[in-house]
Amino acid sequence: MTKPKPIISARARREAELGQFELPSIAAGLAVTDLMTALKLLDARQMRYGTDPYLDRMRERMASAMAHAVKWQTMAARMLEYPYAREEDA
Repeated sequence: MTKPKPIISARARREAELGQFELPSIAAGLAVTDLMTALKLLDARQMRYGTDPYLDRMRERMASAMAHAVKWQTMAARMLEYPYAREEDA
């Protein structure tokens, strides 16, 4: 005998879909925050010791990584029709 399939409500299904965006989005947001901190540290180092080609290249790569993370967050939100201002059902 097979078990009956559980009935999943539309709300539960939608919450699962939103979770598919929220978890990676939070991770990407944390990465962006870390990259912003690293850029501030590079700026402080540059002010103290001057610049060099390595610092310039590191700054470029960090800015590129931040742009990629934000782009993927935005694309995922559009694909899942993520409601930026969620309202709970009453």
